[in-house]
Amino acid sequence: MSDCDNVYKLYTKSIIASIAVFSAVSVASYTYYLSVVPQTYDECVIQSVPNMNDKALAKVVIDSCLNKFSQNAIQLLPNDISGLTGFGSAKKSAYSDKNDEFSAELYNGNENTYINRVVIGVGSSTDIKNYSVNVNLPPYSKTYVTFHILPVSDTDKGEWVIAKAFGSVKNKQ
Repeated sequence: MSDCDNVYKLYTKSIIASIAVFSAVSVASYTYYLSVVPQTYDECVIQSVPNMNDKALAKVVIDSCLNKFSQNAIQLLPNDISGLTGFGSAKKSAYSDKNDEFSAELYNGNENTYINRVVIGVGSSTDIKNYSVNVNLPPYSKTYVTFHILPVSDTDKGEWVIAKAFGSVKNKQ
């Protein structure tokens, strides 16, 4: 066997050993990542807001978790959101002479439905525009939303409807 063959075998073994070490480190890193990084909205909140006394900071963390996991939400069926109610209206913001802001109080009266995004249609009976709003609405809770809308006239107070809702439904025990 020549020196060249020995060098080639040594080189091949070192490459195989490097790949094996890299694979082991990658698997270990990914396993650690899965054990530390939250995989659900609930895990995100539980890990991020333990014993937090600052309500403003807690709200920021909760909103951050909501934004992170709202992509995993499914569109809820009408039966799943039958208890989703609310009241709201369009109004003038400080910077406009037309109704260009919408505020509403939403209540989730559903037992097993967690809602993290709603699509609210606002406008007139002939021209409704949809607005997507992130919310944190567990069962039997309420929240307030305010968002800017395309201006509607003073005579049109902004009819509105909950067009869609996204979230998850927990199995009944």
